[in-house]
Amino acid sequence: MVMDKDGKPLNIEESLVLPYSFYPNPADNEICLSMSPDVNCEKVEIYGMDGKLYHQQNFNLNTVNISNLTNGIYMMKVTLDNGNTYTEKVVVR
Repeated sequence: MVMDKDGKPLNIEESLVLPYSFYPNPADNEICLSMSPDVNCEKVEIYGMDGKLYHQQNFNLNTVNISNLTNGIYMMKVTLDNGNTYTEKVVVR
């Protein structure tokens, strides 16, 4: 059990739960995102391993079109409207 500075237990499992899910991974033409009902996505960005931004979209759809990306490994950055960001590895085939 992990404790905070006041001796209260911390629930580590809850802090590791993402407020969204995505599939498929590896992906061919699009990535589908499903957000938890209590959060809103602001934007999605796809970066190459070289750090270059290859795709960006405001989140108004539940899909991200990646058909223009070549095969490889990319990083998908999800930004929520509360300012939190999450980064996930995505494989494009």
